Amino acid sequence: MRVCCLRVFVDGELWDCLLIVKHNRKYVLYTTVDRLPFSVSAELCSLGLNGARDPMPVVMDANCLECVIKALENSDALKRSVVRQMNSVASVDNNNIMVGFNDVQLVTPDKYRLPYTWCELYEKTDTEYRELENIMAWLSTLGGAFSSLGDQTEHCAIVAGNISLQQLRIAMRIGDPLTAARCKLYAAISLMQRGFYKQAKLIVQNQYTFIKSQLVVDERLIKMCCGIWTKLRYEWNRKKYLKK
Repeated sequence: MRVCCLRVFVDGELWDCLLIVKHNRKYVLYTTVDRLPFSVSAELCSLGLNGARDPMPVVMDANCLECVIKALENSDALKRSVVRQMNSVASVDNNNIMVGFNDVQLVTPDKYRLPYTWCELYEKTDTEYRELENIMAWLSTLGGAFSSLGDQTEHCAIVAGNISLQQLRIAMRIGDPLTAARCKLYAAISLMQRGFYKQAKLIVQNQYTFIKSQLVVDERLIKMCCGIWTKLRYEWNRKKYLKK
């Protein structure tokens, strides 16, 4: 098995390490950027490269290094070429592992290459998210006002239900399932105020089960479900009593 180690140094300190492993005619690229500290990383210790240094390191900036990493990820031919080149630089036998290594001295680029397309997309998405949050807050205030009047006026209950549906669409657009569950509970209150007890009961039961199934249970939503359920039972018993 052959292993090629591309070590990246910043001001003389080991900052990153790339490993190209050739095994059974396959070339695989590994990075150890998330495995700190590199000076005692399992990869470098097992390869016996801690004390070895390349006398002629390659000097490149961050923009160039990014292109090299992307090219290595996408090209087996480039991996194969790098393996051959590194083995011509140095090789170490360690437990039947042929090792070639090269060092890169990372320098500050004259101008950083920024992903402007991604930045514009992120800015647009972030602005849209903040606007949707603002709209959600206004709708919550308006919906709460109509819902408080829904017990006396059916028209207000209908308006509150429509507002909760608009909030549900926004919550689904944002991608927040717990906020969507809260909006469905608001809709259940509207249905209960209009006399659709069975539909309201089904919504409350489904949302209670969904909330309890989450990894982190929102106790406020659980209490909200219990409160709506208590009021639903009261309205149902009251309706039965009035029929007698």
